[in-house]
Amino acid sequence: MQGVVQWSRLISLIGGLALIASGCATPIGVNYVDRSVAYRSLTANVLSAETPSSFSVRELMNLNLYQPFEEDPQKALAEMHSGLAPTGDEDRVFALAELSFLHAEQSGDRSYYLAAAVYAYAFLLPGQYGTPPRPIDPRARWAVDIYNQSLTQAATAPQASGPRSLRPLSRLSPPPTNSTRTFHPG
Repeated sequence: MQGVVQWSRLISLIGGLALIASGCATPIGVNYVDRSVAYRSLTANVLSAETPSSFSVRELMNLNLYQPFEEDPQKALAEMHSGLAPTGDEDRVFALAELSFLHAEQSGDRSYYLAAAVYAYAFLLPGQYGTPPRPIDPRARWAVDIYNQSLTQAATAPQASGPRSLRPLSRLSPPPTNSTRTFHPG
């Protein structure tokens, strides 16, 4: 009889420990992802994947403009621009650069390439009106590339066949916005 009681206590103790251990487990799990897949996902941007980076997507979501950007990018960009603060707002300026470039690529409206170049420049060299990106910030390299690609795309005209040719930038006008923000180069 005493052996049955000991076994009963041992089973109860093991059951109790198992219950306590399962209660300490986190509800969040970890799944293995191949390193190269994770890296591509983290470094994806409009130039490398033809999709906005996680930085720009986060900005769209914070401003509740993710779905409006999908439906009417021009209106969403104008709304995003109209909310720019006179100083700071570097996250929004970068998002405007990347999303303007994406809209130019998708719509063919070359004025958005110029807008992307202006926003990229303002992100990289905000002068006394903002904080320049830290060298370790991946957006700094992306903004340089967006700036260069934007100017190249805005200055070239597609040909029916053959190479692209340069065209005067003076024929382009900036995209319409509901407000203005003055950019002061550093």
